[in-house]
Amino acid sequence: MNDRMFLKLTKEKQTASFESDYPVREEISDGDYIFRYRIHEANNKEGGKCNSRLDIAKKHLQNILDIVIPCSGDSEVRIDGFKLMNDRSLIHRLYDQDNKSAAASSGSKILESPLFREAMRESGGGERNGQGCSFQSIRNASLYEPTIEYIQRLLQSLLDLVDLESDGRMVKVDAFRLKDLSQWVEESPCDPADMLRYIATGCNCNCVFCYNKGCPPSLALTSPSKSPDEEFKEVQTRLKYFYPEKKKNLFTSLGSSFEAFIHPHFREVLQEVRKKSDKLIRITTNGSTLTEEMIDYLLGFNPLHLDVALHSSSTHRRQRLMHDKTPEIAIKSLPLLRKAGIPYNIVIVPWPDGSPEEMLDDMERTIEYADENDAHLAEISLPGYSKYFSEDELFDHDFIWEAIARKVRDIRSKYGIPIVIRPAMYEEGLFCNRKNLPEIIGIVKGSPVANSGLQRGDILTKIGSNVIHNRPQARTLLSILQKNE
Repeated sequence: MNDRMFLKLTKEKQTASFESDYPVREEISDGDYIFRYRIHEANNKEGGKCNSRLDIAKKHLQNILDIVIPCSGDSEVRIDGFKLMNDRSLIHRLYDQDNKSAAASSGSKILESPLFREAMRESGGGERNGQGCSFQSIRNASLYEPTIEYIQRLLQSLLDLVDLESDGRMVKVDAFRLKDLSQWVEESPCDPADMLRYIATGCNCNCVFCYNKGCPPSLALTSPSKSPDEEFKEVQTRLKYFYPEKKKNLFTSLGSSFEAFIHPHFREVLQEVRKKSDKLIRITTNGSTLTEEMIDYLLGFNPLHLDVALHSSSTHRRQRLMHDKTPEIAIKSLPLLRKAGIPYNIVIVPWPDGSPEEMLDDMERTIEYADENDAHLAEISLPGYSKYFSEDELFDHDFIWEAIARKVRDIRSKYGIPIVIRPAMYEEGLFCNRKNLPEIIGIVKGSPVANSGLQRGDILTKIGSNVIHNRPQARTLLSILQKNE
């Protein structure tokens, strides 16, 4: 690590740095949010405690192989054992026979790691001299910056065999924090919407079909609870290290999938994001805050694109499905968005509440309403749930999914708005003999393609001078052209 230390340890009652003869930079820049991570007790972790120097070597190799792929020349090397320099007669295996496949590829164990399962129980409570900064989720951070989990594992294994001292007294260490955040800046697309996801942590609706209620514990979709002011402080720090012109950014965290508009610092964050980037900001919203005043405010931050989870154009049904206290706000937002010229999509989850006929009729009325108000497209998300949502069967999936897909195919030609089914492969698998055709299922109103002569049902055969053979190829070429605009 040359002359730089990448982390800082925190005691139970005060903060302490590693003792080092090397010069170090200022540990935390003035005003920066502190990224803190717990060091869990190691005895319940994968492989147990380190009881010997051999265990440390084994654990360190296992952990480093989770974040790097060894190579010899240009070839990847599969490592499953090692020898000690002072005893080359004995090969020590890195993995038990049952886990031998873990050595086949780097990073393959991360989502299944016991550390991830443990991190699900992390909370933001107990700052313990964190200067108003809660502990971050190792589980969440490791998806994008696995070095952080590696540091945690490294410290766990070392603390199994050694105690640390400060001024001649033993120090009990229970956490670490990142130093000099500029060292944690990396290549990034720098999507400005990412900054808003860090404050999209609450929701003022309670949808009966919300997928967040059914997330399996193996997914890193949870983060420690923080106050709105703390979330704002973290975003301010992230914006400080947000360099769109260089395509560099502080390491990404997963963010959240709830409602950014209700955060008390939403407008401040949006203002700062727009100062940093002139790229399109795409925001997902349930529409409950899209009043005329809010939409007028948003006009100052173009280019924007909203994904409005409308679900129903009926106030009664939207209230029933989403527990929205003011369903009329989202419903009335569509003509306001059209008038303001802010592009938007709508999302519908046709949840089988009531009879299937009622569900399908409401879906069509909602699509018709979106078409009248020039939505770019209607996304139909087929309803589903996991065993963590309900262990009982709530409806006949095969019947409901097919009924929705057939209804969409029946009404596509009636409306100008493109209607997209998610997952798209379901519709293709059920109805199409030829797969992966680059077939146009809809044209966005007002788009350049709308005046090109292309129509729904056409199949793309060439893009520029490139002959098109399938949909993935067409999507890739169109994406490249869009990025080069």
